[in-house]
Amino acid sequence: MIAEDYFIVAIEEEESVGRRFLPHLPRIPSSKDASGRSGKWKRSKDTGNSLFGATVEPDLESKTMIMFEVKRRVILLSLCTDHTCKECIADFEYIALKIRDYPDSVTQKLMENGFLEIFQHALEWLFKNPVTEAACRAFISACRIVINMTDVSSTACRKVIQLELHSDIINSLKSGHLDPRLKKNQKLSPSLCELAEKLIAVLYNLMQMTPETSELYQKQGINEVIQRFRTGTSNSLSCFALMFLAWMISDKSSFNLNANDEDFRFLNQQLRSSLDTDTHRSDYGYKSVEILSAINMLVVNDANKERFVKSGVLSSYVAFLEPHFDTEEQFLATQGLWSIAFKCAEEIKKEKFCVESGLLFNVMISSIVAHSPHGYSEIVGLWSGVGLGKTNPV
Repeated sequence: MIAEDYFIVAIEEEESVGRRFLPHLPRIPSSKDASGRSGKWKRSKDTGNSLFGATVEPDLESKTMIMFEVKRRVILLSLCTDHTCKECIADFEYIALKIRDYPDSVTQKLMENGFLEIFQHALEWLFKNPVTEAACRAFISACRIVINMTDVSSTACRKVIQLELHSDIINSLKSGHLDPRLKKNQKLSPSLCELAEKLIAVLYNLMQMTPETSELYQKQGINEVIQRFRTGTSNSLSCFALMFLAWMISDKSSFNLNANDEDFRFLNQQLRSSLDTDTHRSDYGYKSVEILSAINMLVVNDANKERFVKSGVLSSYVAFLEPHFDTEEQFLATQGLWSIAFKCAEEIKKEKFCVESGLLFNVMISSIVAHSPHGYSEIVGLWSGVGLGKTNPV
């Protein structure tokens, strides 16, 4: 089928189910059969796996067909005026599903066909209108797509910054629709909490892939915006806001960053769940190194050190000292235990596994020396000062 026919089919099919397209688009005349009656292309009831209205069994879908279908749906999204309609929701959900299976290929296809521009336009529309459940559903799926794009592609991250989409996201988080302070003793609904969490996740990915983004965020008062979500929201959103703040702040500022027992219980739950997966990602999709980094910033505060031990995170950190974990994970766990030891050395000594086997000291010293400008003697001296060091090299 040639390109012109493809677009005619796509537009006719969607108009037949009432989808609203931009007014400047030419209307395609209906085709007629031999009897002179108008004929319309019908959208398949199975919107999850369709190609030109024909249902394709999931096990028969090839990667090429999937990429073609992704492109088709992006084109339809670019033509539609209401991204909360059921057809757009189906398109967002389809793409969100496929980008998980083919992250690099789908991301490239989305970049080629202007998906980030579509997302930006839709985001602007969303916060000028009432946020319905349908709108939340559409944008949660759309955000999942952008999260996956920015997780695997620095090019996608740079495009977001070029479009100033990060500013639009921050302004969306400031809006009355999502600001928990404006809810008058009511928490954000679960769907709004999830939407806010997904928007913050996009900002986080940008910060990880393009470090200069942090400075852009600071100019827009990001810390104050994210702090709003510490109260009046779900436990997961509140904790994610805390983690984001921990990633944003400097070492000096981290002394003022307080967490509560519930925060550390949630962090420990996520850390433990990341131990059991091949990808070392938690139930909520956080990487183990992300959680370890955030906790390490939190435990600079002495009050947080005690909460760290009380919540059981200590044993999770010790687990990351096992040889099969990678160097970065071992280093971050070592770094956190080192910081904790200055106030809670006795609690660390009670960890029978690492102390009796000598694993704690051996891994800590080798890992810290590999990542630290300080020499071996200085590091051993520091450990001796908290009662955990040995005087002879191991």
